Amino acid sequence: MNRGSIFLAAAVFAFTSVGVNAQQAQWPTRPVRVIVPWGAGGSTDVIVRTIAQKLSDRWGQQVIVENKPGGNSIVGAAEAARAAPDGYTLFVPIAATMTANQFTHSKLPYDPLKDFTPICILAGIPLVVMASDNAPAKTLPDLIELAKKKPDTVTFGYAAGAQIQVEQWKRDWDAPFRSIVYKSGIDITKSMLAGEVHLATDAISNNLAHIKAGKFRAVAVNTAKRMPMLADVPTMDELKLKHTEPQIWHGLVAPAGLPAQLQNKIYTDVQAVLALPDVNEKLVKELGLEILPGIGPKDFEAKVRAEIAVTAPLVKELGLKVD
Repeated sequence: MNRGSIFLAAAVFAFTSVGVNAQQAQWPTRPVRVIVPWGAGGSTDVIVRTIAQKLSDRWGQQVIVENKPGGNSIVGAAEAARAAPDGYTLFVPIAATMTANQFTHSKLPYDPLKDFTPICILAGIPLVVMASDNAPAKTLPDLIELAKKKPDTVTFGYAAGAQIQVEQWKRDWDAPFRSIVYKSGIDITKSMLAGEVHLATDAISNNLAHIKAGKFRAVAVNTAKRMPMLADVPTMDELKLKHTEPQIWHGLVAPAGLPAQLQNKIYTDVQAVLALPDVNEKLVKELGLEILPGIGPKDFEAKVRAEIAVTAPLVKELGLKVD
């Protein structure tokens, strides 16, 4: 290549780089979509819509929430992984999306480490254990004892994303509950209201109104301290019940290859939104979530890798498999 050609190529590269950087600096210039891998109305959906509205105000562009339920978040994850890494498609995984799914599903259509650009953790999800009116005992310890005496007669419902947590509880408590797996938290609530299952666990936000109305009883929470909105409900620690499971959380990622400039901007703006008093009031005090500030791209990736290292042998030990 002669000197003229080299100069021309360098000029073209420089011009292209300037153009790309200018586009990134102006981002977003059109609506941004956020894929939620669960149905409308559930805890994830409410969280994302709360944050999306504030981001719309901040960015001057509409942030559209798209619900893509199916396969314990796999359908939404696969679609997000195929999208262009231009900042106009974001995705909200839960812990299982990034960790357990690859071990419980034989053909996962995405790679949690290779196919996504990590941005941040949005919130931790405390779980409440609930008993229906037709449960054969009033407290969780009594139901555990009953299950020991009559294995598989006490039913325990949960959504697929909580599979590891519940199966580990059953092992640690030596409680042979009969597991019933639901597609979503909304399905769990419907089943509890119909008295179709004795025990169930789910996000507090999905069930708080029904618990307050006395339609079913909260018997334990898996938090370090009692939850303010359920102040009369004991923690698992208080009940002397082991609960060393990985935490369930909501994250935010983009397709792999997102430019660092956009990655950092989205992270910074999301953290600013999470710090807003009205957002904190909604997520923490009304929905019972735990804001996890400061878990940015590097820490997020490190957290996922650490949880994968724990989850892989745990799935094998518990014999968990979906397909």
